[in-house]
Amino acid sequence: MLDVLTLFVAGMLAGLVTALPIGPTNLWLAHSVLPPAKPFRNIISFIVGLIFLDALYASLAFWGYTLWIKESGYTPIVGLAAGAGLLAIGVLGLLSIAREKEIDLEKPKSLTAGSCVRDFFVGLLLGSNPAYVAYWIGVAKMAETYGSGLLSYWSFYVIFAGIVLGDVLWYAIFLMVLNRVAARISPVFARRSRLLISIVFIVFGLLVFREFSN
Repeated sequence: MLDVLTLFVAGMLAGLVTALPIGPTNLWLAHSVLPPAKPFRNIISFIVGLIFLDALYASLAFWGYTLWIKESGYTPIVGLAAGAGLLAIGVLGLLSIAREKEIDLEKPKSLTAGSCVRDFFVGLLLGSNPAYVAYWIGVAKMAETYGSGLLSYWSFYVIFAGIVLGDVLWYAIFLMVLNRVAARISPVFARRSRLLISIVFIVFGLLVFREFSN
């Protein structure tokens, strides 16, 4: 029982670490919660996409597909796609802000529900950071080194469950904090914050393009 708990907690901590950095994924959530906020189901669809890809990367690493990942040519393609996606999100954010009217700033409303499938794929896109592959490979190697006495045919499933729970915990806490903050800020400050986040997305996208186009 102690072995199972150890594996589960280790997986949960590993999942938390991937979700913690304030990068594109958490910026997207902040942008979506600030007035005018996205519908809750769209935000959940985005988070499901993130967690799905995080779990997929972990699966590939733990099942020993490290060599396939490195030799497949996957990383540059995904890197360029992620860069294009970041640029698109930033530009669309700027366009949506430019279309807002002054009356919207006085009484901001929630956005109408868009496609949940689209936001799920945005979650996949922003979660496709190739750096996560290297991270999960490192986690898998550490598990082999330090947990050789605990690992067995069922151990991956315990770690996997912990990873998913770690992701869920972080995004639940982060959304709760964002909602409380968003309820207390002025519409003008929210608009400026979304403008800044959109610009950051564009900068991220340009940096990613530069990194993977060489």
